[in-house]
Amino acid sequence: MDTETPLWQFATNFYAYPNIANQLLALQDDDGCQINQLILSVWLASDGHCITRLPYSNEQSSTWQQEIIVPIRSIRQKIKQVKISYPLSDGLASCYQQVLAAELAVEKIELAMLYQQREIYAVSSADNQLQLIEKNLEFCWGQQNKISVENQPQGAINKRQTKFIESAVRYVKQLVESQRYN
Repeated sequence: MDTETPLWQFATNFYAYPNIANQLLALQDDDGCQINQLILSVWLASDGHCITRLPYSNEQSSTWQQEIIVPIRSIRQKIKQVKISYPLSDGLASCYQQVLAAELAVEKIELAMLYQQREIYAVSSADNQLQLIEKNLEFCWGQQNKISVENQPQGAINKRQTKFIESAVRYVKQLVESQRYN
């Protein structure tokens, strides 16, 4: 499987954009969101596609997420906690970096899986890219979490999600502008 896909290229550039990494990690840690599905949602929107569904639990990328990515992430987070107690341990720091690299490698494979099946997750849309970002992300959050935050109406998004939409829109605007001049 080729992991050097346009989705991977988008993901690495998007993740490096100011505030995106921190926002994605907060959405993952605090809201239980799957980062790769959020990135897929923004990428599809930037390409003029409206997301229509996410991977079902029995599909390859969902199985990969639950059986491979989540356990590796859990191990990395545990090592990070131990590392706080033993900050001078070079071996622990090295171990943490290796597990972090493994987590990134398996996330890259998941993105390749999502890329291979992109046609079944979205349809071409006449909406502009910026509208699609909000639509796709709201759909993604609704599907991932069946949003049920206390004192928040079903389907409403929280402040963290709103800030992420704003950052994603800024990134895609910049991307569109740079493509105009290339």
